[in-house]
Amino acid sequence: MRDVEPEPVYRVLSEGDDKDDHSVPAGAREMAVVFLALGFGVLCRVMLRKTRVPYTVLLLIFGISVGVLDQAGWTGKGTLHESIDAWVNIDPHVVLFCFLPILIFESAFGTDYHIFAREASQVLVLAVPGVIMATLLTALIVWRVLPYNFPFNASMMFGAMLSATDPVAVVALMKELGVSERLATLMEGESLFNDGTSIVLFEVFRDALTGAANRNAGELIAFFLRLALGGAVAGIAVGAACVIAISYILHDGMSEITITIIGAFGAFLVAEATGLHVSGVIAVVMVGFLMSHVGKARFSPGVEHTLHGFWEIAGYGANTVIFFVSGLIMSEKSFYTPEIQASDWGWLFFLYIMLHFVRAAMLITCWFPLSHMGYGLSYKQGAALCFGGLRGAVGLTLALIVEEEDDIDDKIKDRIVFHMSGIALLTLMINGTVMELVLKALGLTKVADERKKLLQQAVRQIEDTCVHKIEEMRVSDRFLQSSEWSIVYQYLPVHSREVYLERKPKIENKRKLMPHRLRGRWKRYEKKFGKEKKDRKQKRVKRAMEELKEEFKKHNVVARLSSWRERPSLLGSATSPRAGGSATGSATSPIASDELAALKLPTSPDVEEGETKTMEMARISEHANEDGADEEDVKVSKSPAEVSPRDVQADPEHTEEHIRIPTMFTSGVAVQMRNAHMAIELEEEALLVAEVRRRYLAMLKSKFWYLFETGYLSSSALSYLIAETDVEIDSAHKSLNMWVDLRRSLSTAFESQKLRKKSRKLLDTPLLGDFIRSVIHHRLEFVLTVSMNFIRAHECARIDLAQAVASAGKDTKEAREFVERGKKIRMEAAEEMKAAEAWVNDQFDIYPEITRSIRTKMAARVLLREEREEIDRLYNAGLLDNQEHRKLSNSNTTCLVKLENHPAAMGVPRREELLHDVNFLQGLSQELFDEVVSMSKERNFRKDEEFIVEGTPSKGWYVITRGTCRVVHKVFNDATNEWEEELLAFQQRGKTLGALGTVTYAPSGATVIASSAVQTFYFEADKMRCLMYKNEAFRNAVWKSAGIFVCETFIDELKDVKGLVVKQFIDDSVLQIYGDTEALKRIYTKQKVREVGKPSEAFGRPLSDKQKDKQKDKQKDKQ
Repeated sequence: MRDVEPEPVYRVLSEGDDKDDHSVPAGAREMAVVFLALGFGVLCRVMLRKTRVPYTVLLLIFGISVGVLDQAGWTGKGTLHESIDAWVNIDPHVVLFCFLPILIFESAFGTDYHIFAREASQVLVLAVPGVIMATLLTALIVWRVLPYNFPFNASMMFGAMLSATDPVAVVALMKELGVSERLATLMEGESLFNDGTSIVLFEVFRDALTGAANRNAGELIAFFLRLALGGAVAGIAVGAACVIAISYILHDGMSEITITIIGAFGAFLVAEATGLHVSGVIAVVMVGFLMSHVGKARFSPGVEHTLHGFWEIAGYGANTVIFFVSGLIMSEKSFYTPEIQASDWGWLFFLYIMLHFVRAAMLITCWFPLSHMGYGLSYKQGAALCFGGLRGAVGLTLALIVEEEDDIDDKIKDRIVFHMSGIALLTLMINGTVMELVLKALGLTKVADERKKLLQQAVRQIEDTCVHKIEEMRVSDRFLQSSEWSIVYQYLPVHSREVYLERKPKIENKRKLMPHRLRGRWKRYEKKFGKEKKDRKQKRVKRAMEELKEEFKKHNVVARLSSWRERPSLLGSATSPRAGGSATGSATSPIASDELAALKLPTSPDVEEGETKTMEMARISEHANEDGADEEDVKVSKSPAEVSPRDVQADPEHTEEHIRIPTMFTSGVAVQMRNAHMAIELEEEALLVAEVRRRYLAMLKSKFWYLFETGYLSSSALSYLIAETDVEIDSAHKSLNMWVDLRRSLSTAFESQKLRKKSRKLLDTPLLGDFIRSVIHHRLEFVLTVSMNFIRAHECARIDLAQAVASAGKDTKEAREFVERGKKIRMEAAEEMKAAEAWVNDQFDIYPEITRSIRTKMAARVLLREEREEIDRLYNAGLLDNQEHRKLSNSNTTCLVKLENHPAAMGVPRREELLHDVNFLQGLSQELFDEVVSMSKERNFRKDEEFIVEGTPSKGWYVITRGTCRVVHKVFNDATNEWEEELLAFQQRGKTLGALGTVTYAPSGATVIASSAVQTFYFEADKMRCLMYKNEAFRNAVWKSAGIFVCETFIDELKDVKGLVVKQFIDDSVLQIYGDTEALKRIYTKQKVREVGKPSEAFGRPLSDKQKDKQKDKQKDKQ
């Protein structure tokens, strides 16, 4: 046998070649068109995203355009030209074997098996006798009407090609418009099986045309049955083998997805490339149905979603390549073929029109069985079925096979390829584009009243979730509570008229500040929901809605219990597998049981509810505290790693438990042994502390992931924080020092006072100012996002660590040691948070108009993520169908895209806007409100500055509009001979301070100190008392504000009660305070209010001269 020299991997340049030419690796030419097709596919989807036009229309046009440019020589003679030439002349069987199984399996696997089983008889009527009839009628038109003189076998072959429908674009449109799923399934099932029938008929008449086989009628029927039934049997055999294989695999998604790939391609190869010679299309269809019906229950939990995503991407890629390559081939065979004349274009449009008559005739002939089988078929559905018969990938692939047949006349081949490509293009351009109008004209897109009711109730629940989240953020989120909430409301999508009417008053006063990208959207909302539509059924629907609410609430409870994933709280634990931690373990702690065992910690039940609540309340207070740690952290005893030999000798109990050194060892050798033993123990303790610190940092990473998923963190900030945390984990043997590195890298040049003043002057420049503002906004957004979420993550991780420590108990020595280690780490984290929060508060004051825009953008992003989670939760609970879920999700995604172009700066709010939500100003008339606001004066205080001093007469009250302050009692400590602060409460934006002294004429009952930079508005006491004397409504409002302050600050049992209502009787004798629980109902007289809010006794104690000098020195230092 003669040796064949192997083809080289690289083309070697010959001596006569051009020196500028480059060698091209084998396969690179073919891949160039693949990546070009995928790139054009993405471009087409983006361009047609807001339209109903199928992206394959534009993709086919792009393919034709690239082919024309290539024929004109615009692509040169390089790799792209060679790649196009290779695909134009590719063996069509490669396309058939590589792409057709993907398209067929993806469609069959995604079909609802129950609906298909009911409609199977209708599908078979359309796929077998229907296709045969359509093939025959089309062949008669081609044979007798078209002026091509095609032989009868060629006409039948061409008719079989044109009978293969591909309604992928129409089915997707139906699902998006909410058309009955039964009609979409019928159309998709017909496409799957008529592809197999069309290919069988195509092979029969192609063999007859080329002379490969001449069969009589009996042989023809036997051949057809062998291909069809043999393909079904082969598919069932391969599918059953795959289902059995999947049953033996558990929690291995990669292997399970690989088995589906083997099943799809294996069935096609067994049917087509072996001695069976049966229909590969029908075999793949049967494998898809088996996987969909029987195999779904055998896939591991969580794999099905990934599996469907994989096959959707594979189907999209195959469809994209086929249509783009078809455009390339069509350009060469249609525009540059002498056989194609101008008259052929006219015959193309004629054939396009006649195909609709052929399909209509087929449906009318089969109408009786179709209307009496399955779910039946109405006239409107029949019209949609007729108009939705698009031609696509299968017909184009068969055209490529015809083009490669040497035994068929070139004129026949060129005209078949031209007409097949043209019909595919016309059906996509015309039918695919107009299908929406046809469906609406037929009334098939009309949503049933029952579905409307359920959708409205779901939308109501989504809106309630967003409103609840906003109220929670306005009260408890110290970083985002000063956002411009009217702008945030503008970013949230509106899904119903009821929501529009509720949202409209909240944004009316900020219409002028609405970002430009939102104005068109709100005009459409106003056009759609602004005018009330006349509905005869409105009363009946309203009455039915009330009846439905109770039933929906029951379903909602079940849905929450069976939700696909438990939504973690920022105060609870939320481990993420991506953070490197275990996805299993305790529900209250991210540290799994096996990890606790590695730390010599005995596991125990979860923390009790009361303890968890105590920890959550401690979180709120500990970070506003000056030292950043709670009482438990401050009183932490020394850990074993910090105990010195002197401490051991001084503490007999510690010596007995940890060291237990016998007294007989008094020699020098004994002392050395004792020191060595202690050194080993200290080293072991340091390793254990480092391991706990490493686990704490793992918790921190999981919190970063959760903050990203809930919208608090951007992707760039997440990557940065994860990278910094990984670096900190590498140095876990040292104390937590992550903020120092973050602070160094987050420092901005605008922190300099000189640069800040210069940049502020440049901000007013018309063009340069916008650029500088954008740069500052981008940088500050990243800095504030990183630093704020660094603090948030530490808050949550410290609570999780506290829960782990509390669950450990103190029964054993190991448990007590772990408690000490946990306290040590929590104290380190508190110091990190204290430094970070102080720096963040300073950053907010650099550019108030830019930081206000950043806060608003962050708040809107969090709410949109919250809304998306609620939409997904309702969908997974079965309360939203596919079409409703897709519609609501698309609206949410559109708003997120618009949010990325949020203005770089927002004007500083006016005084009226800042004081609008203050409690004692709510409910006043507009005239009275304006009068009170005009009496206020803006006053700003630096951090740690006192602006109300305990025991001094009240000269007025303050309303906090930005920042945080603490209310304290001054207590004199005889042991240290200094004044100490006894923390009473923290007050934030919207709180009123000093009103108590104004209404009671008593000295200030506490000292108020700014914990950060604080902006306030001051109301003079004399003016306010005069106004209270004149206006009863204002007097009651001020009393209410004073009563709430007393309850929140001085009365322990009322500090945690929300929703307090305070009312003063007309006789001005008592102050009645109600809470939101039945057990809480107290009456306080004015005298009681004075007693509760009076200055502490320690403050009234006379000071010595030494103490007075110390106070004067402190005041001088502050000044």
